[in-house]
Amino acid sequence: MVSNGAHLEGVEVAVIPAVNGTGRLLTVSEVAGFLQVKVPRIYELVRSRRLRAVRVGRLLRVTPRELERFLEDNATQRERLND
Repeated sequence: MVSNGAHLEGVEVAVIPAVNGTGRLLTVSEVAGFLQVKVPRIYELVRSRRLRAVRVGRLLRVTPRELERFLEDNATQRERLND
């Protein structure tokens, strides 16, 4: 992890560099919208460990890099040949 020097109540907060450079974590709803699936399907993918997520308290977040990895790992053979 790379620290951006931010502090929260005197504790340094690390930000994971994202693909888009913002370090922003995606919500389950955002991932579901992007993949055009329902939210429960995202929770199922996380439970089955096909999609890795970060737990923030009771919430789950997905890094843009992890979403890209998931898409690459699940590309069809035809999509892979076109790259």
